[in-house]
Amino acid sequence: LYLFCVGCVWCGGVDGFVYDLFPYGGENTFHRTTFTDYENRFFGLGQKVVIELSKSIPDKSLCVLYFDNWFTSLELVSYLSKEFGILSLGTIQ
Repeated sequence: LYLFCVGCVWCGGVDGFVYDLFPYGGENTFHRTTFTDYENRFFGLGQKVVIELSKSIPDKSLCVLYFDNWFTSLELVSYLSKEFGILSLGTIQ
């Protein structure tokens, strides 16, 4: 699965289909989303978008997420693996 950011973030697969969509809404982006204290403390906007999209993946153990440096942090890669069993790869600068 790939994460793309163009006014909103969408999650698509190698087959070209969009699996989930998360529109950016400024300060109201996460008004219907609940994050744990840990997620609020250690993750910024980009990482929270990845976490939110990850929750909708049906078979997480068969999934690999790819994302660019705006979403990437070592803490996020570790968290996705520990909490969801999702392997991930992101670019860094």
